[in-house]
Amino acid sequence: MLSITLKVGEKHRMPMDQLGSAGYSWEYIIEKGKDIIQITQNGLTVPPVPTTKSRIPSTYEVKLEFIITGIKPGLARVKFFLHRVWEKNKPPLKESSVNITVVR
Repeated sequence: MLSITLKVGEKHRMPMDQLGSAGYSWEYIIEKGKDIIQITQNGLTVPPVPTTKSRIPSTYEVKLEFIITGIKPGLARVKFFLHRVWEKNKPPLKESSVNITVVR
């Protein structure tokens, strides 16, 4: 489990590999401290992979970046999970929990 400490107004960036071409995407649940932090997300594009001699077309994968911002002092916990949204009864491919302490 990752633990981070932020000052009020400070941001922590978490880039994530998304596996979007296989249908996977990251989501999160703020399990504790919903008023302590704010989470936003950005899509980060990766440059195309050059075409090889086998004539495989160039492709790219969009990566996702979660930005956690400290709003007010306190403790928060977030669970990130990588899954396919249509697979409701299947466990996530990956999970990651983060404990966040926000200080003045």
